[in-house]
Amino acid sequence: MSEPSNNPNVNFTALAWILFIYSIYSVVFSLILCGFFIAYPFLKTMAGKLILLMSIMEIISFIDTSITSFYYIVNEAPLSDDYPKFCRGLGFILSFTDIYKNFLVFLIALFCYLEICHKCNSLKYHKFAYIALTLVSLLVSSIPFMIDFDNSYTQSDKIQCWFKNEIASMLVLYMPLVLSFILSLLLMYLSLRKFRASPNYHSNYLLKLFVFPIILFSSYLLPLIRRILEYAGVDWTPLVYVMYMFVPMHGVFNAVFYVYINKFIRERLKFIILCRSEALSFLDNELQESIVVE
Repeated sequence: MSEPSNNPNVNFTALAWILFIYSIYSVVFSLILCGFFIAYPFLKTMAGKLILLMSIMEIISFIDTSITSFYYIVNEAPLSDDYPKFCRGLGFILSFTDIYKNFLVFLIALFCYLEICHKCNSLKYHKFAYIALTLVSLLVSSIPFMIDFDNSYTQSDKIQCWFKNEIASMLVLYMPLVLSFILSLLLMYLSLRKFRASPNYHSNYLLKLFVFPIILFSSYLLPLIRRILEYAGVDWTPLVYVMYMFVPMHGVFNAVFYVYINKFIRERLKFIILCRSEALSFLDNELQESIVVE
């Protein structure tokens, strides 16, 4: 996230509260989604496994930001002032989860492309893809240590443990994010072209999964815009507050959209909200029979 530390008009306590509250929202929504995957193993299809991984990364990421923001709220001082090594560790974890999510949305686009355009069962590639994704994310998130170990992940904005080095910020966050989004758009275009030639409901469901790369890029669009404005010498204070509200909502957007495209979870939540528990067992049997096998 772009650093507002040079802006004297920013109220960091208010920013910390915003980041803490919206991070908790994201963690709660992601935990609810993970709960459904644990309770109903049949949801762990090609798409389900990828969304589950995304939710786990969201939980880790926003617990991380909740710790640093809550520390600032209580102490009105950066975590790095008292616990620099702990802050460096939290920064590394936050970087790893962000990079993992960037590459994960590309995997979603790639697997959907393989299923739609080549009728390929991508499940057989998942284990290799997860191992490769983890190793690449660890490698990329280690770049700041190679550039400047002591200042690799510090309290760059007084609230978050994040990149201190501008070069590291571009190499580790923004370049993979933009590259992942461009490749995802390319795969989306190829899949849409194939879909028009042979439309069917199965592919229609898979095409909806391409929204997840768009959600991720949209979440980081404001920090990217702010970074560009900073290089241009423009510092607009309201953008900082909106940015700190919008970025943590990525987990909420993911959960809400997945519920929207998944009939089983959507209908079960509807019955739970309406307190019609007597119909749940019947609903489970009916929807498990009709659920789309992705």
